[in-house]
Amino acid sequence: MGISDKELEMAAARLALLPFFPAGEVSMSLVMGELERIAHNPERLEWLVDTILSKCAKWEGPAQLRALYSTRWKPKDGMEGVECSIAGHTPDDNEARLIEDHAKFKALPNKHPLELL
Repeated sequence: MGISDKELEMAAARLALLPFFPAGEVSMSLVMGELERIAHNPERLEWLVDTILSKCAKWEGPAQLRALYSTRWKPKDGMEGVECSIAGHTPDDNEARLIEDHAKFKALPNKHPLELL
């Protein structure tokens, strides 16, 4: 299911709560267009906006929207972002999470997968 204009408008309005978000209708329209090019569906759009609002003290720009989204999914338009600088989503954070997950996996009992059920 695609993202409605109303959902894009609400997402941009929520992002406008951040200090240094550009003012004006043209800026809002441009941010809405960027969100539409990035997010596949309303659920992913909501995750993106919620994460930006909870992790960023100020507007970081559209490049960081794309970079954050790219840490979880490939953007809808296929253009991946620059390196994400948002705490908890940097390349170092992602690598540490993968190493931790791998260590947990290795700690599982050495049994046939069907025996674990």
